[in-house]
Amino acid sequence: MKESIYMTIKQTKMKRSIYWIMLLFTTLVGCKKEDSDKDGAWSRSADFEGEPRNGAFVFTIDNKAYVGTGYDGDDRFNDVWMFDGDKKTWYPMAVFPGKARSNGVAFTINEKGYFGTGYDGDTALKDFWEYTPSTNSWRKIADMPINVGRYDAVAFSLNNKGYVGTGKDNDSKEQSDFYSYDPNTDTWKKENSLTVKRSGAFTFTVNGNVYVGGGTNNGSYTPELYEFNPVDGSWIIKRDLNRFDDDDNDEKNDDDNYDLSRSNTMAFTIGGNGYITCGMKYSALNDTWRYDPVKDFWTQVDTFEGTNRAYGVAFTIKNLAYVTTGNNGSTRLDDTWVFDPNAVDDDD
Repeated sequence: MKESIYMTIKQTKMKRSIYWIMLLFTTLVGCKKEDSDKDGAWSRSADFEGEPRNGAFVFTIDNKAYVGTGYDGDDRFNDVWMFDGDKKTWYPMAVFPGKARSNGVAFTINEKGYFGTGYDGDTALKDFWEYTPSTNSWRKIADMPINVGRYDAVAFSLNNKGYVGTGKDNDSKEQSDFYSYDPNTDTWKKENSLTVKRSGAFTFTVNGNVYVGGGTNNGSYTPELYEFNPVDGSWIIKRDLNRFDDDDNDEKNDDDNYDLSRSNTMAFTIGGNGYITCGMKYSALNDTWRYDPVKDFWTQVDTFEGTNRAYGVAFTIKNLAYVTTGNNGSTRLDDTWVFDPNAVDDDD
């Protein structure tokens, strides 16, 4: 009888121990899931109200994004649309007065937008234009000082100057050169080139530091990532976009492996991080990655929930990133998606 009571008490204690172990395991799993939820979430926003397209331009001024030109597979456009970040609504703006085109570049300086280069279906272009939102008007400015036009380049602004570089020329040859534009003198200046020629690269700016990477060179996807030094105009090589265990002997974690080399991805900045999403690597992609410039390291975040795409545009308004237009194969797109880095993806 005593032995039976002893066994019953022992079994009860074991059950309680198992219960607490399972509860602890569930809590730990829950904490891990909660940590991953901090990687943000994508949700649907207001569709772009122009025709579906790829190869559009974008610049942002005063919490408004201006998206225009592009290609629908048959025709190139010169229409421009403004997205109001507060009202979440698109409005038609003054038509771009230059040649209809796609694959141009744009940047913002002192509350004005600048747009130029691109491809009109026959010729690569080198003209540039200035947009003033207060008058909703365009003005022709100095052409880029290059012999032939350029498309699939990158552009950014820094310290009240615009920078344009890389891309393809009229013979579809990739380039590595960079030029800066001073709006006060309406002049361009040759800057230091990248080491490796490329087209379809990405760029973002984090805390005043500019990064350029990715793209293609001679049919291959380039893994290099650079940081621009505005003091001497040099390019600092960062960790490659393809990282594997043997790159660092002190780190042997499969989660630290990645290959982000791609072209025509959408890039944006939120807070102290840069991001890329989608793009092209043999086919259209939908993964999203966050770059930590302090650690020089990438972390995968919530997967883009729209159609896989490349050649779209991205912009940031009030710590929310928007992606719109682009293409998946021959299908041109007009849907818009918003990424909130602090949101939780309910699908996880």
